[in-house]
Amino acid sequence: MVKAIREAQTHSNWVQHNEPYEAACREFVDKILTRSPENDFWSDFLPFQNEVSAYGVYNSLSQTMLKIACAGLPDFYQGSELWDLNPVDPDNRRPVDFAQRQRMLKEITSRSAVHSIHRFFPSGRNGGHSPPYALRDASVKLFLIYRGLRARRANRSLFDTGDYRPASVAGSRAEHLVAFSRIAGPARALVVVPRFLTSLVRPGEPPLGPRVWEDTSIALPAHTPSVWHNPITDETVRIQGQIPVAGILRRFPAALPLG
Repeated sequence: MVKAIREAQTHSNWVQHNEPYEAACREFVDKILTRSPENDFWSDFLPFQNEVSAYGVYNSLSQTMLKIACAGLPDFYQGSELWDLNPVDPDNRRPVDFAQRQRMLKEITSRSAVHSIHRFFPSGRNGGHSPPYALRDASVKLFLIYRGLRARRANRSLFDTGDYRPASVAGSRAEHLVAFSRIAGPARALVVVPRFLTSLVRPGEPPLGPRVWEDTSIALPAHTPSVWHNPITDETVRIQGQIPVAGILRRFPAALPLG
């Protein structure tokens, strides 16, 4: 908390410490986090926290996919392979439970993509979804990092030197999408992630499938491949000029079709 106060550089900073202000902040935080019958903070805070954390899961997955696929080198702070709930930027000096991450990665690599995704986002009846396990299990982020970086390594020249071209998105949910292509010679990658989720889905609802994306589609230039492979879900996608977003974002809330 003190690190956050000083790096905000509003009432204190690393050069000139405002000790009285920092002490008052520490006392305030200690009091509101102390559970007692007289403390109404938790009953007010937890419903809000549950709502924003659900959206935070999908925002984090979108950011992770963009970091992997955008131009430049993806930089992961050690320890940020799972949910990073620090109120300030990650700190490489903090100890990291690498044994935990190794166990989680071993579990991910021992399963098929379909098996892992069904565990994170189990389908419900009538084409809906039950509350996503991903909201409680940070391994969904590690799953995306693993499969995304593996695809990047297998297509190194495409991601290291390939051109960046914004994709043309149309439909009722177009503003809720970030989509672009990476192009190097005949190789293609399409990157698709959701955004502005609070006006797209209910808290905890995955941004997946036709109910969410309706008629939204991505137009591709002429002479692009007709068959693509999405390494995140291990699905084959067939495309004829346009890609329905409901099709590529039906199982996992980030897509990386390669063609």
